[in-house]
Amino acid sequence: WRDLAAKPRVERPQAATSRNVPPPLSTMARLELTGDPAIDEYLEQLAVEPGNVALRFAVARVAAQSGHAEVAASNYKQIIRSGSALDRVVEDLEDLIPGLNDELSMRQFYRVLGDAYTKQGRVRDAIAAYGYTLSQ
Repeated sequence: WRDLAAKPRVERPQAATSRNVPPPLSTMARLELTGDPAIDEYLEQLAVEPGNVALRFAVARVAAQSGHAEVAASNYKQIIRSGSALDRVVEDLEDLIPGLNDELSMRQFYRVLGDAYTKQGRVRDAIAAYGYTLSQ
C-alpha cells in the first residue's frame, strides 16, 4: 500500500465566483423591437455592445418615458444583474414611478425597484416595493 496522504495535493485554480466578479451584461434573449425607430436603433446598438451601461440607461429612460415599460424594465434588470450603478437605477425608478398612470407599468417598475433594493441589501425597502406589486 502506498500512503495516499503522503502524496502532495494538486490545487486547481478556483473560478471566480459571482460574489467576486459581476456577471457581464448580456444581450436581450432575443432582440424585440418596439416599432419606435429611435428606440429600436439603440436596441440594435445594445445587441452589439451589451456592456454599454450608459447606453442601457439611456434606452431604459427613453423607453419608460415613451410607454415601452417592458423594454425599460428589461434594461434596468440587466443593469441590476451586473451589480453596477445600483444607486442610479434606484434613483431613476424612484423618480419615474410617481409619474406613471398605468398600474401595470407601476407594478412592473416596483418589482424592478424591489430587485435593485434587494441587490443593495435594503431588505425592508425591497419588501415594501414587492408588496406594492401584490396589493394592486
